[in-house]
Amino acid sequence: MGANSQIYEDVITKCKHVIARYPDSKHVDDAMLLIGKSLFALHRYDESVSALDSLTHRYPKTNLKEEAEFLKGKSLAKAEHWDAASAALKSFVDAYRGSDYRPEAFYLLCTSLMQLGLADNAVAELQRLEKDHGRSEYRYRAQTDMAAILVEKGLYKESLSVYERLDRSRIPKEMRFDVWMGMTRSQVELGRFDDALVTLEKVASTNPGPDREPPMLLLRGRAYAGADSAQRAVTIFKSVATRFSRGTYGAEADYRLGILYESMDSLKTAQRYYQEVPRAYSGSDYAEDAIKRAGDIGRIL
Repeated sequence: MGANSQIYEDVITKCKHVIARYPDSKHVDDAMLLIGKSLFALHRYDESVSALDSLTHRYPKTNLKEEAEFLKGKSLAKAEHWDAASAALKSFVDAYRGSDYRPEAFYLLCTSLMQLGLADNAVAELQRLEKDHGRSEYRYRAQTDMAAILVEKGLYKESLSVYERLDRSRIPKEMRFDVWMGMTRSQVELGRFDDALVTLEKVASTNPGPDREPPMLLLRGRAYAGADSAQRAVTIFKSVATRFSRGTYGAEADYRLGILYESMDSLKTAQRYYQEVPRAYSGSDYAEDAIKRAGDIGRIL
C-alpha cells in the first residue's frame, strides 16, 4: 500500500471512530463525507457511493448534500455504471444550477450518455453546457471525450464532425494535440489521407514530447500509405519498429509493414514482419490477425 493510500485508510478509520463515539455530534456529516471522499481517492467507487448515500439519507438537509450528490455521480461514472451515473448527474445539473461542480457534472453526464450510445441526448446536454458554462474547460473536454468514444465505436464520420466543430473553435492550447490527433485518426479511417497529412502538420506545431511521437508517426505512415506514397510509409514504419521494437508501437509498425509488403506482393517480407508482431508485444490488438496472415502466407508459399 502506498503512502497516500495509507493516509486515506487512516482518515476512514478515524472518521468511523468519531461517528461511533459521538453519534450526535454536529460533525458526523463531515466525517461521513470524508469517508466517501477517501474511498473515492482509493478508487473504491462502489463503496464511496454507499457511504454518500448513507450521508444524504441520514442527513437529508445537510449543507454537504450538493458535494455529496456530485461525488456520487462522479463515483458512478468512474465505476462505469453508466445508467446510474447518467441519472444521478442529470438530477444534479438540474437541481444545482449555481454549483461550481456543475460544469464537470455536465462533462461526466455527456460521456456517460455517449457510453450508453445515446448520442443525441449527449449532444443536448453538451449544448446546455456550452450555453451555461461556455468558458469552462469541461466544454472542450466533453467534446473531445465524446469524439474519442465515437472513434472507439467505429463511428468515424460522426467523430470527425465533432472534431471539426472543435477545430473551428478556440481550442485551449493544452488540448490541441488530442483534438488534432483524434481528427487525424478519423480522417485516416475515412480514407481522407491528404486531409490527414494537413492535420498532422497542426499536430507537429504543438511540439509534442517524445512520448507522443510514436502514435503521431504511425498515423503519418498510414496517411502516406493511403496517399500512394508507399516508400515514405515504409520508411516511417521501419523507424518506429526499430526505435520502439518492444511494445504496442513496435507491434503496430510491424503489422503495418506486413500489410504494405503484402500489398506489393513481397510475401516473404510481409510474413517476416507479421511474425514480429507477437514478438514485439503479444498483447497487441494486431497480434491475432498478424499470426493468421503469416500462416496464410506460409500456406501460399
